[in-house]
Amino acid sequence: AMYESVTIENTDTPIILPADTLKPAGAIMGNVKLAMGGDPENVYILVFGILRFATVDSEGNFYLDDLAEGSYDLRIVSSDENYGYMGFHLSVGTGDTTYLNNIELPFIGTPMIKNLAIEVDTMKQIVYLSWDEIDTSLILGYNVYRSVNNGEYKKYNTDPLIDTEFADSLISAEKSYSYRVTLVRKDSTENAKSHGLSAQFDTYFPKVDTFFLQNFPVKAGKRHNPHIIISAGGFFYVAQESHVNQLDSNFNIIRTLSDTSMKIPLDLASDTDGRIYIADIYNENIQKIFVFNQNGILEKKYNLIDTSECDHVIGINASLFTIDNAGRMVFVSALKDSIYVCDTSGSIIRGWGGFGDGTGRGDNCGISFIATDSSGNIFAYEFDKRIRIFNPNGVFLREINTKECILRYTYNDYIGPLSYITGMAFEPQTSRIFASHADGLCVFEPDGELITNYATGVVEQIITKGQYVYILENVSMNNILVARIIKMKNTLL
Repeated sequence: AMYESVTIENTDTPIILPADTLKPAGAIMGNVKLAMGGDPENVYILVFGILRFATVDSEGNFYLDDLAEGSYDLRIVSSDENYGYMGFHLSVGTGDTTYLNNIELPFIGTPMIKNLAIEVDTMKQIVYLSWDEIDTSLILGYNVYRSVNNGEYKKYNTDPLIDTEFADSLISAEKSYSYRVTLVRKDSTENAKSHGLSAQFDTYFPKVDTFFLQNFPVKAGKRHNPHIIISAGGFFYVAQESHVNQLDSNFNIIRTLSDTSMKIPLDLASDTDGRIYIADIYNENIQKIFVFNQNGILEKKYNLIDTSECDHVIGINASLFTIDNAGRMVFVSALKDSIYVCDTSGSIIRGWGGFGDGTGRGDNCGISFIATDSSGNIFAYEFDKRIRIFNPNGVFLREINTKECILRYTYNDYIGPLSYITGMAFEPQTSRIFASHADGLCVFEPDGELITNYATGVVEQIITKGQYVYILENVSMNNILVARIIKMKNTLL
């Protein structure tokens, strides 16, 4: 015991005090965390009855010393109103330290989005968002808001998202996109939006020039073979009405290719020597093939069935054709279920089938486009299904399942499989496959991996030449349908 005073009656009289009963002080030590990752430095340890308190460091640690033996009531509080409090009744012994660990203050407010991150796949033109997971007992989920070209933020999902990752493939080239994320409370209300993150997409195919043709070539049915090509000699050829125009690189007409027996020239092809092959079409089938040299001189005339007015009779009904690297003609049968390869005399070298249902019509019509690359490999597009690839001898090599190629379409912001391929071209430097389709063009690696899609509207034809890509579109001008050829730089090289 301690004595504040004693009475001294005589300075010579000794005073003997009772023995000292003061005991060593005790302490309370502990660690506090905040749910949802709050700042522990906002936490205070209050000791009721003795007007003592302790602060908490950045690691959540606190220490109360100089405590007498006894019982104490502690309250742990935070200056952040989003957190509740906790109370404890503790005993402290003489010279001992009482430990209070693994304390976590409950989160009672509205959580916030933390560590929002963005990744951009420029090849596939997809934006990936991610953020930290939040206790699902506190929220219904998340909403993503998107702004295009600094416009208004609009909610992008219909129902609250459960996952903490989000992929946006509804992307167009040459536009900027910004994203914000909110939490959806249990009562379906939202908290404040997160900070915004942005992504800018530049096209791999910047426009260089545009050329307009007088009218648009007539098409029939589900036929997509070329009506504009670039020959090995570097000339452009465009099928228009009852003739074919030869043009220079600036699309100035050099000459017109025609013949008195040419009725509806529609499909075009070129061999490695620069000759131009023109297929005359009637009722969706090839009637004749005219072969002109680069000087516009007619060299050969093939008739597929009729023996009149021709140099060679091939003897098959065909709907599509192309020319391989050896100058052989590759045909698709009229029913689109077979492929035939013919030599320069028109004799059939080989043929094989197994495409479509044998009717040539409907969604299972069979082959709707045929092309060959610089190695002579044959690429047969089965409408809305796949691209099947064969070597020059007809041996199957591989296929590209177009139904597994998911694209973004500009109309109605539709996401779906690659559909309605209208043309194919090949990049000699990389052997990549360029395919025009119902809403633009896409590019495949040789193994079939989709590496990018360029949504630009319906593309009727595609050509690759050097460092440029050319696409053919139909546009309405003054209520007249005209053809537009767009020259673009190929920055994928």
